[in-house]
Amino acid sequence: RNNYNKFQKLHKEKMRNITTIKLRRELDKITTEAAQGSAKSFLSILFGWCVDKKVIKENPASALKITVESESREAVVYTSDEIRKLWENTDSMACRVTLVQIYTGCRISEVLGIKQEDVHMAGEYINIHGTKTRNADRIVPIRDEIKDLLTFDGEYLFPSANGKPYLKASYTYHYDKAMERLGMEHHNTHDCRHTFISLANDAG
Repeated sequence: RNNYNKFQKLHKEKMRNITTIKLRRELDKITTEAAQGSAKSFLSILFGWCVDKKVIKENPASALKITVESESREAVVYTSDEIRKLWENTDSMACRVTLVQIYTGCRISEVLGIKQEDVHMAGEYINIHGTKTRNADRIVPIRDEIKDLLTFDGEYLFPSANGKPYLKASYTYHYDKAMERLGMEHHNTHDCRHTFISLANDAG
């Protein structure tokens, strides 16, 4: 819905009349690389469906390119006061996910993919199934601090409303809202990994 609303100017157009040029004009109004990429993926799927249904012959979104480059951003490590604030708000799913990230060093996609079968409380470790690097599949110890957060109501540790894992974009929406509410909107999910590294360094 968010991506759909970015193209409001085209809502009343017939699909067969929407050209690559018209899509490009609207896509160029989006100012970040990530948001452009998300919108481009949405358009490719939408118009691809129209091609499959023979509403149009070619997908006008297939020729779109991302025109914004992300500025490099310095990691912002969570402070001890911010971590304490997360612990005070564990009624929020996003705060619980953030704490699991901070105490395991896992990427957000890895935490969202944790299944009940991956968590071994007796052995005090989690099997992490990653895809980012060759060594992404690994065993991560469970720290005492997060044991109470590792409870399951279904197959996944942090399921979406349909019981499946969150897509990163969907989870990011909840994360951003939670961080804004707590006055920590300067963070992103990858800061959790840097916080883990910082805490590990401090501990020697």
